[in-house]
This record gives sequence, structure tokens and C-alpha cells, in this order.
Amino acid sequence: MPEDPTQDFGAFLRQARERQGISLRQIADCTKISLPALEALERNDISRLPGGLFSRAFGRAYAREAGVDVEEAVRRFVARFPEASGEESPV
Repeated sequence: MPEDPTQDFGAFLRQARERQGISLRQIADCTKISLPALEALERNDISRLPGGLFSRAFGRAYAREAGVDVEEAVRRFVARFPEASGEESPV
């Protein structure tokens, strides 16, 4: 049974990072995203992030550094946080 991408975006990133043996500090250093913002992503607390496309960009940058397929990460982010995906609603 396929994994539900809406379940836990933060755990998806954290598990990928841990599989690679990368610390959250290393992700912060490489992406120039603050450690508290990355911790918030891992907790699925996007209220701690800048809004809209910036939140999605943070998830994308984290995914890239953690060795995750970036497009898969973006799909998961949009599924989990549609209100923060930065996508326009159809008219």
C-alpha cells in the first residue's frame, strides 16, 4: 500500500535526513535556513515559516540537501499544506 503523502511531511524530511547521516545543523548551514525554521518544518509547524512560496521553497531546499527527490517533496508539501503551497486557485 503506498504511503499517504499528506500524513507527515516533517517526518518524511527528518527520516530522509537521518538515513543520509546529516544533522539538522548541516542542513541549516547548506541552505542558509535558520535552525528554528528547519525544526518547525520537521514538526509540520509551518506557522513558524514565512508564508506562501517561501514555505514551499524551504521544504524544497531541505529536501534537496537531504537527498530526497525534490519534486516528490513538493508534491507532499502541497498535499499536506495546500493553504501554504503558493498555488493559485482556479477561477
